[in-house]
Amino acid sequence: MVLLCAMGKEHMAIQSALQALAPTVELVERALVEKAPFAVYRYTLRLEERATEWTFHLIETGIGKVHAALATQRAIELYHPKLLVNVGVSGGLYAGAQVCDLCLSTAYRYHDVWCGEGNERGQVQGMPAQFSADVTAVETMAKQLHIPLHQGLLLCGDTFIPDAEHLRAFAQQYPDLVAVDMESAAIAQTAYLYQTPLVSIRIVSDTPLTSQDHGKQYADFWRQRDFFLAPFADAMRLVCSLAERL
Repeated sequence: MVLLCAMGKEHMAIQSALQALAPTVELVERALVEKAPFAVYRYTLRLEERATEWTFHLIETGIGKVHAALATQRAIELYHPKLLVNVGVSGGLYAGAQVCDLCLSTAYRYHDVWCGEGNERGQVQGMPAQFSADVTAVETMAKQLHIPLHQGLLLCGDTFIPDAEHLRAFAQQYPDLVAVDMESAAIAQTAYLYQTPLVSIRIVSDTPLTSQDHGKQYADFWRQRDFFLAPFADAMRLVCSLAERL
């Protein structure tokens, strides 16, 4: 398994979450194995349930589609993972979204691609209009661990969108939309080309379609360690459960 996250702060949250899961999960080793073109870390965990050690790699992809695609390609070619897992934060765009909710992507799509007549909006010519995800195993484990998940579409593009009206238009166009980000569909397209399964878990850091100041929500989310630690710990509980079944 290879974990992918865009930002260093997401990586630090993942590390803190793993440490918080002790004694069920023991962090045995964390080592930097490559600095460039992407920071790659090797983690070794001891999983109490099966009394076994598990090693995986984590790659900080950087922000945006090009970074994400190149990092995903490198991960696949170097480590030949049975599964790619993308963990990160995003604004929640579904009805009733709350900060710290967990979202599970059932599909990935671009919002900033148009290849002309004969293609759907968001479709790269020659590729599917959207990339699907097999989330059955994650659904089952989430129920066993009593972790609620909001499932739906992740929309992706190389544009940060602060305008709520623009985001609301996306939500109206795609009724199953849960979040918009800048990496997920590029990871999914690369995984599709390399025939590698992908799971994406997104933690809601702000709710831009509500009356809340979502910029302040996002800043507050990262400012309070105890605030972001719980949802990242739930995400990593799911990831470790997946690892035990690979």
